[in-house]
Amino acid sequence: MVAAAAAEAEPADPFAAAAAVLAPLVPGAVAAMGDTPFTTGQFIRHLRRSRGGEPAYQHALAVLAQGRPEGRRLAEHSLHGIVIPGLLRATPGVAWMGFARSRPPDDEGPEVPAWWRHVP
Repeated sequence: MVAAAAAEAEPADPFAAAAAVLAPLVPGAVAAMGDTPFTTGQFIRHLRRSRGGEPAYQHALAVLAQGRPEGRRLAEHSLHGIVIPGLLRATPGVAWMGFARSRPPDDEGPEVPAWWRHVP
């Protein structure tokens, strides 16, 4: 019964389902970034370290991988390059500042390198 209710609660579109998992965490994670510009990769690392962030991140990956072990890498690219940037763009008070042509040394990952800023 619980599994059926959970299946009904998740959108049929895996991208929308992954976004729905992470969306409640994004505003708090953005606010915690302060007013210093940040890259998509820095935000993802911060989100994963936030309370409830890692389980939500792993769940979103699983939704996108759709149970296929070989789908995990594609899921990671989709999450980092489509879902999370989409959530940032949809979050009030977040401004996209452009592509990060020179990324910070600690900013490696599959996401499209972009700069963001929290504008309270």
